[in-house]
Amino acid sequence: MHRRTTVASVLVMAMLGTSLAEAGRAQEPPGATVASALTEGARVRLLWSTANARVSGVVVGVDGTVVTIAPDGGLPLKIPLRSVTKMDVSLGAKRNTLKGLAIGVLSGIAMGFAVSLDPETCNYPESTSFCSRGEAVGGFTLVFGGIGAAVGAMIWTERWAPISVGLRTTGEAKGRVAEVAVAVRF
Repeated sequence: MHRRTTVASVLVMAMLGTSLAEAGRAQEPPGATVASALTEGARVRLLWSTANARVSGVVVGVDGTVVTIAPDGGLPLKIPLRSVTKMDVSLGAKRNTLKGLAIGVLSGIAMGFAVSLDPETCNYPESTSFCSRGEAVGGFTLVFGGIGAAVGAMIWTERWAPISVGLRTTGEAKGRVAEVAVAVRF
């Protein structure tokens, strides 16, 4: 068991090191701008410094200096690209079925250990008690896991990807930055 964990740790570190090396080598092509990354009809959310506000909406138009966004339930806004401090583009929505299942299973296991047992009366037809701890954990895990998965399937989450909005006057960066992020999604 310890050997498997060590091998898995070494593989993860090797993949992480490879990813960091590639990220350090990756550079934006000369002339790449925010305007070239956006397309009309894309759903975006952005934060801009002029109004110190965040807006989500659909891109109506893009030119070299201004992006026009139709916010959810509002009139189109023309926002200068120089004032944009953060921008994300929507990757679409996803259901949270696995997250709901995981929460339900964990809740079921906890309930299975919390419920009282009555091995004396569990065999009677009118009894509502479980006979063993395994029976209690298994029963609650199945029921709560199913409920959690059903609730998670009804909840949608929009996924976002950041767009680099750093304005450069030359094609080269002044320094190198490495970021490490860990995300767990269900």
